[in-house]
Amino acid sequence: MRRFFVSSVCVSAPLARWLHARDDVRNIAVIAHVDHGKTTLVDSMLSQSGTIVNAHNRVMDSKDQERERGITILAKNTAILLDDGKRRINIVDTPGHLDFSGEVERALQMVEGIILLVDAKEGVRPGTRYVLRKALSLNLRPIVCLNKIDKDDLNIDKTEQAVEDLFLETAHDDGQLDIKFLYGSGRSGYMNSEPKKEGTLQPLFDTIFDRVPAPATEDAETLQMLVAQVDENEKNNTKLAIGRIYNGTVRVGDVVTVGLEDKRMDALVKSIHLYCGVQKMPVQSASYGDICILELQEPIGQKVPLKIGGTIGKQGDVKLFPYKKPDAPTYSLILQESEASWKGKETSDQLGTLTAIRRRLEREAMVNTALHLSGMDTKQVTMQGRGPLHLSVIIEDMRREGYEFEIQAPKVLTRVVNGEECEPFERLSLEFKENLVSEVVSFLSSKMGEIGEVEQVSNGRVMMECVMPVRLMSNVPLKFHTLTGGDGVLNHQFDSYRPMAAMDTERDTGALISVDSGEVTDWSLSGFSTQGRFFVLPGDPVFYGQIVGENLKTPLQNLGVNVCKRNEQLGGMRSNANDKANSKRGASKAMRYTFEDCVAWVTDDELVTVTPKSIRMRKPNFNGKTSMRSLKKK
Repeated sequence: MRRFFVSSVCVSAPLARWLHARDDVRNIAVIAHVDHGKTTLVDSMLSQSGTIVNAHNRVMDSKDQERERGITILAKNTAILLDDGKRRINIVDTPGHLDFSGEVERALQMVEGIILLVDAKEGVRPGTRYVLRKALSLNLRPIVCLNKIDKDDLNIDKTEQAVEDLFLETAHDDGQLDIKFLYGSGRSGYMNSEPKKEGTLQPLFDTIFDRVPAPATEDAETLQMLVAQVDENEKNNTKLAIGRIYNGTVRVGDVVTVGLEDKRMDALVKSIHLYCGVQKMPVQSASYGDICILELQEPIGQKVPLKIGGTIGKQGDVKLFPYKKPDAPTYSLILQESEASWKGKETSDQLGTLTAIRRRLEREAMVNTALHLSGMDTKQVTMQGRGPLHLSVIIEDMRREGYEFEIQAPKVLTRVVNGEECEPFERLSLEFKENLVSEVVSFLSSKMGEIGEVEQVSNGRVMMECVMPVRLMSNVPLKFHTLTGGDGVLNHQFDSYRPMAAMDTERDTGALISVDSGEVTDWSLSGFSTQGRFFVLPGDPVFYGQIVGENLKTPLQNLGVNVCKRNEQLGGMRSNANDKANSKRGASKAMRYTFEDCVAWVTDDELVTVTPKSIRMRKPNFNGKTSMRSLKKK
């Protein structure tokens, strides 16, 4: 039996304070753990409202990497229209992976309510806990939707209890314990007050208007707009400010003032757009409660200080919005201009210069609130972000745009807590076959992992949680993938800062380094089959000094190998001897590493080189000779 919370409704300020309210608009964010169905639910909301005909296949995930990786990376705005356009619900679709939590944090500051989506079978996950804590800290009104109730082997009562426990853990006051549950399937397009497998999303629409507070204002005249995202219109040479209007009204042709903490600048409003599905609808004005896009014309010869977290107000009268900045970064990468022998062979020289790299990163930092840059006036640029995935998505975008550069081994960012140096820990959620429990536990324990609960899910599979230091996670995803034969599912989220783990993180294997430039042959790889595993495949172009594999036979030894050698057919007795030698060659182990794999594998004296066509690793100052790796503590 589900527990009921007795509480009074809590609002952020006395009702008497608000003089004006709009009952035709509601602003909500859809939040959840990874793969719990946020974007699919938004598809169904767009379709059933009639805003988009047959919206499907995650229509909001427009970024190439979002579709390829199957995750939401950017928080995106949309809106659905109800009752022939008389009512509007502004929706923000947010990422579920904690590496993109900066997107979640900025998006939540534009809304009054949230839809917390929880997979009815998987229940509460680490991402669920994080996003709910952030939402409740902003005093947003929650609606809990237990999704995917059409699955088999459900225990809805258990999931409800876990959600209620989570609210008890994260709520700031009794008013936030007033939970409204809905049950349904975002993919099938129904949500109900009871767990029945039929119907439409109309109960969800009605609940949003019943439960989420209407936008209200103290001042319907004086403009105050929070800038939550920025962009540029290169054709018109104008800036785009995307955000939420909290007070007042703005009209096309108005002169407004853009304000930051220490800067003010006037700009002309050239156009205003409201969201409607995936389209942007031009309007002549927008008022408090609207999430809109303002196209701003800068004064001739001047730059408007338009940044996320800024405020747009009435000309000469800006009251800064109390914007909450994202949490501090936990992970860093250092970029530098490439010095590899293959520099310039796979891109234009213009996009391989440090100046071009700096400009591109500055543009990224303007729209990516969780990205911090330093060393912009040196020969190296340091990127700091929320995690490996956060920064690797930026790197991959730059690679696809034609940039070339090198990256040093990553570093985790420590901080002092109560006088003690602490490092970031991640919470891992792993799902795999039950017969592999002992192997997985043994591997995670070797990485200082604290094993949590192991629970049965279905079909002979289990779900396990584990907490471990970020710096010890370098090869965890790859090793887990190998242990489970590609059948396991791994998600990880930031957990907390804890005292430094007393363990060396250096790789305990050497590198196989190419002593020639050319094309990889299967014959040469087979000749080194007992030496280790390779990161290149037959036919790949390689260069002198490129790391082509991992030396597993002689640990800590860097070994020069020729992977370009061909099998030259010989005659007579020598041919017979050659055939016998070939028959003894084994099959080589080879696979291409992704960027995430490469940066997790390299050590401080190795580099990852990124070009539009390839991702390689190299050993600087390689002299072609066998050498021993020197270990050092991190």
